[in-house]
Amino acid sequence: MPTKKLLVTIILLTSGLVFSSIAGWLYYQQMTLERNGLTAQGTVVDLLESSDSDGTSYAPVIQFTTQGGRQVEFRSNHYSFPSEYEIGQTVTVSYLPENPANATIQNQGRLLIILLAIMGLLDLSLGTFFGIKTFSAIFQGE
Repeated sequence: MPTKKLLVTIILLTSGLVFSSIAGWLYYQQMTLERNGLTAQGTVVDLLESSDSDGTSYAPVIQFTTQGGRQVEFRSNHYSFPSEYEIGQTVTVSYLPENPANATIQNQGRLLIILLAIMGLLDLSLGTFFGIKTFSAIFQGE
C-alpha cells in the first residue's frame, strides 16, 4: 500500500514544483519587463478570434508608438471570452527598447500567475503531507 501513497506523493510534489516554477518564471518575466522596459499608450486595433470545441475566444491586437517614434503592432497571447477589450480602447503597454514587437499589456496575465502559484503551493503542501505520512508508515513498518 505505501507504493500507491508514494506514487501520489511524487506526483503531487512534481506537479507542485512544475506549477510553482512556471508561476515564478512568468512573474520574473513580467517584472523584468516592467522594471527594465518602457511604457506607451496603445490602441486596440483588432480582435483575433480563436475557435475550438469550447467556443470562440478573442485576443487583442495592439498598436502603439515607441519613444523613438516607431509604429509597432503586436498580438496579445491572452485570449478570453467574452473579450476583455474593445476595438478603439486605450491600454498601457510595456516593451523593451531593443524588442518593442515583444510588448505586453501591463498587468495582463497576473491572474494566471496567481492561479498557477496557488495550484503549485497546494500540490506541494499536499505532497509534503502525504510524503510525511507515507515515510512515517514505512519507517514504522506498516
